Amino acid sequence: MTKVEINLKTFLTAFVLILLIYLTYQLRSIVLIVFVAFIIFSALKPIVDLLEKKRISRILAVLMVYLGIASVVLIIAFFLINSTVSQIRQIADTLTFNSGGILRFVNANFPFLNEIINVEATLNSIQNTLDTYNLQTLTSTQAITELIQNLSPIANQSLSFVGRFVSGLISIFMVIFLSIYMVIPKRDFYEPAINMLPKRYSDYLNPLIDKVRVKLGAWIVGQIVLMFAIGISTYLIVLIPGIFVSNYSLGEFALILGIVAGFLEALPNIGPLLTLIIAVILAIISGGSFALVLYIIFAFTALQQAESVFLVPVVMKKAIDLNPIVGIVSVLGGFELGGTVGALLAIPIVGVIQVVLVDGLNRLRKSQDHS
Repeated sequence: MTKVEINLKTFLTAFVLILLIYLTYQLRSIVLIVFVAFIIFSALKPIVDLLEKKRISRILAVLMVYLGIASVVLIIAFFLINSTVSQIRQIADTLTFNSGGILRFVNANFPFLNEIINVEATLNSIQNTLDTYNLQTLTSTQAITELIQNLSPIANQSLSFVGRFVSGLISIFMVIFLSIYMVIPKRDFYEPAINMLPKRYSDYLNPLIDKVRVKLGAWIVGQIVLMFAIGISTYLIVLIPGIFVSNYSLGEFALILGIVAGFLEALPNIGPLLTLIIAVILAIISGGSFALVLYIIFAFTALQQAESVFLVPVVMKKAIDLNPIVGIVSVLGGFELGGTVGALLAIPIVGVIQVVLVDGLNRLRKSQDHS
């Protein structure tokens, strides 16, 4: 009979690991805020370092970077929010008054669907589920408020409207100020704490965290580039038929489709598919022909393939590289556990885990080769 012995060191290590996992779960909202701040730090640190090399003081460099980003965000918001809200109200009107257009389109082009499902009953159910009245009366202030509420990992549905809004603002400011305090030191802010550990641990953790920081920085910068590229490309794709077709109405929704495509690009593989579905539905309810639907399907599919073949390898070559299946499962799992915030952070979280595991396995393999 084999005898299993567990020494005190192994027991304590396992106990500490379990305790850390438990605390991380209990404090997951705070952990997410710190993680988002670390992602921003990872993206902005190289920019601040570069400005400092140009003989600009570090504090001034940090102020320039953050004020520049805030200015860009405010300018984009100023030009886009009113137009976006206007198009959302228009979509709600279309859903309310022209939902029969989908039924006519299905009956004319895909009559066999009525033998599989009750199309009319399904459409009525979808329309009853959608709160079209609130969308029709949506204002820019309400849209911003809803966005702020949904950005908070520390808010929950039991909180009041004001509570969710305040927690959203607190989350945003906490992320901003934490990232600022992370960027300000010339040395990486985590180095002093890690250097307090025994040398064999600090020698392992410092380069590992540096590797994670570089990966996350490359990921967020690459993601922003992809979001803008896909958003602008989608906007142009939706507008192009208006040059040749006089009664083309889908072009009225080009801006909202471009914004949706840009944001959904943050959900790899799933995002482009959702954008395509939304575009097809809008094409149908706006009275588009079967040829227009085919154009939308072909153009969006071609854009996704071009992105995968040409854009992603160039933009994301230094970023997190996940298997598509792992990426999809991560996004679905993140959405299940943490809603929209969880889905958006799923890829970087799993990417960090992958970097740590790969680095650990490589070190283990090297130690075995030397022994």
